[in-house]
Amino acid sequence: MVQDVVERGGDITLEASPKLLTLLARSLPSVRVVASPFLPAERGEERFDIAMPTGSLGQHVRGSADRFPRDRTLFRPDAQRVADMRRRLDALGAGPKIGLSWRSGVQGRLRNQFYAAVSDLEPILKVRGAVFVNLQYDDCRDELAEINERFGVLVHPFDDIDLFDDLDGSAALTAALDGVVSANTSVATIAGGLGVPCIEFHGRPVPAAYLIGGRDPWFSSILPIGKRIADPWDRTMHRVSEIVRGWVQNQSGD
Repeated sequence: MVQDVVERGGDITLEASPKLLTLLARSLPSVRVVASPFLPAERGEERFDIAMPTGSLGQHVRGSADRFPRDRTLFRPDAQRVADMRRRLDALGAGPKIGLSWRSGVQGRLRNQFYAAVSDLEPILKVRGAVFVNLQYDDCRDELAEINERFGVLVHPFDDIDLFDDLDGSAALTAALDGVVSANTSVATIAGGLGVPCIEFHGRPVPAAYLIGGRDPWFSSILPIGKRIADPWDRTMHRVSEIVRGWVQNQSGD
């Protein structure tokens, strides 16, 4: 949406989290990107005609379904880092390389009901021919070990990338993947912003009125799949696994 305003002649200063600066500055070269908090504005030393949260731009530039562009990406990753990631992913062997994240980094009894546990991932992890790569952005070493022990599957970690703070590195890794399977977290948003195919599973229903052609209206590469809160995850995960199986078959030509 920021680019829409630029194309209309707006002179934009975008205030963002410091860990997004590199990625956003490359992705929006016509925009001045500054770290939050932007002290010159806070102190009144620099003034703007209009100040608003970026989400509020939607009422001005996305007022109807036909104003959501399809297949438009937001992020421009570092091309050299993407190439490096692809070489490393190729070394993992044959099969589509699929990023995996199953929960939020913020946990608690109420929040956890909306996210999957390791045990719920079994149908996905048992898809033969898929190569899984960790995109879970907090300390999940015990869960990765549990996945390996329970299902005999190695979810490959890229421990040299800080998936929480190095979002430019995270974007490069994600851009090099063939697909992503994620809970509805920033992992899915990054994949969508890069145009990477992403299955985004939700622990609650996704209203059909929110979607355009069954897809996320903001990022058309994201396929949201929801469930009723009280229902177990098995049906949802089997549906996800069938899509992942299709990715494997498409790459193998079967």
